[in-house]
Amino acid sequence: MGSLTIPELLVVDFTKEEMKPGSISWSTSCKEIRRALENHGCFVALYDKISTHLHKSIFKAADELFDLPTEVKIQNKNDKPYHGYVGQMPIVPLHEGLGIDYSTTLEGAQGFTNLMWPNGNDSF
Repeated sequence: MGSLTIPELLVVDFTKEEMKPGSISWSTSCKEIRRALENHGCFVALYDKISTHLHKSIFKAADELFDLPTEVKIQNKNDKPYHGYVGQMPIVPLHEGLGIDYSTTLEGAQGFTNLMWPNGNDSF
């Protein structure tokens, strides 16, 4: 008979002095992070240089985004599988995801914001 084990998420402490790009610690962490993303889709990053205000703002924005009606979120379409709106699947009923193409560019971020909030949302 099998037993259920609760998977532990990888915790990476980026505040450690030896965590510098190019170091052995950095390379090892990169491999561990890749494995964590492949196996669990996430990891926990410890980093004390992020202000509490920014941290709270990010989670508030995420709440606002996922609180939008499904009819709005499904407008985020993409030809690449799982790059648009992902949700409403019976096999994973609580999972939702929204891919944002070119999220690191002003145009990409604004395009997504305008799609989700046609009347604007300057704080997103």
